[in-house]
Amino acid sequence: TNVDAGTADSFTIVNGAMPIPIPGFDFFPGWSVNSACGAASGSYALYYGLAAGLMTPGCTYLMDLMGMSLPSSGTATTPTISLPADQGYHLTMKLVADVKAGAGVDLFKITVIPSGGASAVVLTKDDITLGPDWQDVAIDLAGYAGQDIAVEFSFDDLGALPPAAGVGILIDDLSLTADCNPD
Repeated sequence: TNVDAGTADSFTIVNGAMPIPIPGFDFFPGWSVNSACGAASGSYALYYGLAAGLMTPGCTYLMDLMGMSLPSSGTATTPTISLPADQGYHLTMKLVADVKAGAGVDLFKITVIPSGGASAVVLTKDDITLGPDWQDVAIDLAGYAGQDIAVEFSFDDLGALPPAAGVGILIDDLSLTADCNPD
């Protein structure tokens, strides 16, 4: 899935907070494709947070508006992908997870949603290094060979207070590869 065109057209995005209805202003964090918060390659990345702009001097995943924390959550889901049988598969990406550590705050996860099967979480923030640096992530999807799947990226700050500094989640160079001769 390529976001380098600067659009999220290939993703279904659902953000939990409705923007305040002031044309040209969006005070709530959510999933988007933008260039304001960095990219591993090219100009754009899939981003969860509030991009730098008029109301925020830098990128942040939680907005503190007039001393009030604004809870947020959202999902970005790929289109359905058919995985032929008898092959192995790996989902790879570059990832920044600059969010709060610990239980009960900042739930980030990647879920595989098979057509006609039970969804499974394949990665959480506990599986990666948290911080502002890009890291390589690889997820084995061999168990989904022969199925149609979608991949969902989700974030929920779980209403945690106080607001925290941090860029949020950035995903770039997302790729699904097949191993033609798996073991």
